[in-house]
Amino acid sequence: TERMRVGSNGYVGVGTSTPGRHLHVTSGATNVVAKFESTDGIAAVEFTDNAGSAEVGTNAGAVVFYPSGIEKARISTQGYLTTPNQPAWSAGMNSSQSGLLTGYNVHLNNGNHFSNGVFTCPVAGNYFISFFGMTSSAGTMDVELRINGSTNHSLVPYSSSAGFHTSIGGTTILYLNANDTIQMHNNNTQLYGQSTGRHSGFSGYLIG
Repeated sequence: TERMRVGSNGYVGVGTSTPGRHLHVTSGATNVVAKFESTDGIAAVEFTDNAGSAEVGTNAGAVVFYPSGIEKARISTQGYLTTPNQPAWSAGMNSSQSGLLTGYNVHLNNGNHFSNGVFTCPVAGNYFISFFGMTSSAGTMDVELRINGSTNHSLVPYSSSAGFHTSIGGTTILYLNANDTIQMHNNNTQLYGQSTGRHSGFSGYLIG
């Protein structure tokens, strides 16, 4: 019984006598159409175009994506999707501040896109942004998110009569372009910060 055919156009057919691509494999009712096997810890298939290459394969049963040969995403055998290079940051204010908030203890800075209170977007996409704070004295509470140094975006509720050690917080999701910058600005009463960075903080990550 014929199992393989090379057509006059150079197309190779496996399980079909009329291949429609350079390699055309037909398995009938069998769901797993082909198998690619390696004898070491990784088995992958490479795809190449005129600008570069990428591989998709398996490592210990997980599905792994290797753009330019480097792992960038993985789906574990439990179904967990991990993207180790996903931009993310978390930082706590290391001193009480007003105006542009620049002094932070950085707890997480995946990709190193956060510096001196400013996060610079590496790619365009939707970003989750969060801020929390505590007043260091009684007065007016007015904290905002500044985009590219000038565009104001309300992130926490405005209060004309905030008390001593009043806690505030807010979150938002924004679409931002590559190289956009975001930074928190405190217009009035100082926000409380100290060495542990646990009273006021700024964090976020790229959703996608």
